[in-house]
Order: sequence, then C-alpha cells, then structure tokens
Amino acid sequence: YTRSLHDALPILTCMATMYSGVYPSRHQRWFIWERRPENSMYRWARPIARHPFETTMVPAYLIYKSQRFFDKQNKSYYGIKYISGAPFRYWPQLAMTETCQYDEPGYLSTFPTIFDILRKHDTGYSIQGMVFFDEKSSLAKVQNSKIPTHTHPWIHLNIGDVDRLTHRHGPDSEQVLSALKKVDSEVERFYSAIGKVDKDLRFILWSDHGQAHIEAAIDLKEHFRKCGTRLEKYLHNVDNNYVRFWLRGDKERSEVTRILQKIDAPGYIKIGRAHV
Repeated sequence: YTRSLHDALPILTCMATMYSGVYPSRHQRWFIWERRPENSMYRWARPIARHPFETTMVPAYLIYKSQRFFDKQNKSYYGIKYISGAPFRYWPQLAMTETCQYDEPGYLSTFPTIFDILRKHDTGYSIQGMVFFDEKSSLAKVQNSKIPTHTHPWIHLNIGDVDRLTHRHGPDSEQVLSALKKVDSEVERFYSAIGKVDKDLRFILWSDHGQAHIEAAIDLKEHFRKCGTRLEKYLHNVDNNYVRFWLRGDKERSEVTRILQKIDAPGYIKIGRAHV
C-alpha cells in the first residue's frame, strides 16, 4: 500500500514517528532546538553572547568548535550543532531535544521506540548503517558489513545517503538516481542472503520523508527590514521550513504578528499564548 503524503512537518518529527510508530501529537518530538536556557549546551557562553561583537560570525564559530571538542555527552544523530538559524546572542537560550541515537534507550521519554520494545522482550536485532550526521556514508557501512550467517528476528538497514544527495543535487539528479540504484542493489544482496538462511522472511521498506523542489524562498531579514525593524531584535530560530519566535510580551507578539501577516506567500502562522 502506498500513498503520497504532502506535508510540512518539522525536520525532527519524522525520525521519532518512524521509530515509535505513533503520530507527533503522541511522541511530542518536533524540532532539533527548543527554548530551555537551563539545559543549553551553550549556556556557559552567556557573557560572550551579550558582548557587542556577538553580531560577527567569528566568536560564534569558535564557541561552536570549543563545544564540539569538549562535549562528549551528546551522542545524538546531529551531535553538536552550529545554530545557523539564530543570532549568536540567543544560543544560550536554546537546547537540543536529542542527546542520544535513535536506537539507544531513552531516545523518546514519551513513548517507546521499536528498539525499546525489542529490548524489553529480549528480542535480538541487528542494525547496519546507523551513522552520525557528519559521517559521509551510511550506504558504505552497509556495503562493507558482512551478511549475518544466522538471522536476528529483526534486521534494520539504515541508509541515509539519498537524503544528503537530494538536498545537495535535487531529487531528480543523476547523483540521486545513481545512489538509488546502489541502495536497491544492496537491499537485494541482504534480502537474497538472509532469505537463504530463513525462509520466514518479511521485508518492509519505508522512508522518513520525501523531497520536493524549492520554488520560492523568503528573506526574513529583508522582510523585517522593510517593515521598519530587525529580525535579530526578536528571540527566534529559523528551523528549515519554519521560523519560530519566543515572544517576550504582548508588544512583541503584536509586532511580529503584524510583520508575518504581510508576507505574500503560502504558509501558516500559529501564535501561541505563552510569553517567555
């Protein structure tokens, strides 16, 4: 059964949905970043973030590289990230929602993942190709892995190369087509080999999301400038196809709402009630 889905969900919710099997309203994992100053990995940089030179990229990059070097706790897929969607002054306000890989215990605090369920029932499983964000190829890991001589009840091939290539070259590019052929060949290799060992084999193929061509983009900084103010004035983070604001009072709420409503483009504006 296949069905074409058209949505604009946040970047992180697809993985949590895929591995938990429930809707985002249940697992509550939406974005990479959330406003939690007390848990921000950059909270130690607050004095620097308040400095006048914080508007330049140099201190932000040095802070980011320092965090990557010293922080050995975050083992999530994205690891330590440079917050490109928010001014450096707001980095100490933002915390990552993920601190471990998808298959590790505690990935979701609200709902068990397939890996949690397998562990709970002492069901063996094998994972091939689970890599971190800055590693070049999960397909290469799968290609270099040995076919198991005995089957686990659950074998998971995690191949994310197509996502990286579609972002870089486009979904209809030759690079993506070539990668898909390699993925197809590798899946066939595993399927054929495992099928010889275990005849009771069920094969499930799924993707975390699709891809679409970008037809238009909005320059938020320019739009706010034309409206007589600066985007950097407001606590915000540009998160892929979303921009999120944490508004500090009714005045900011009114200003931002007025400015966003002037954008002549498809999209949705959701204004919550809570202030920060």
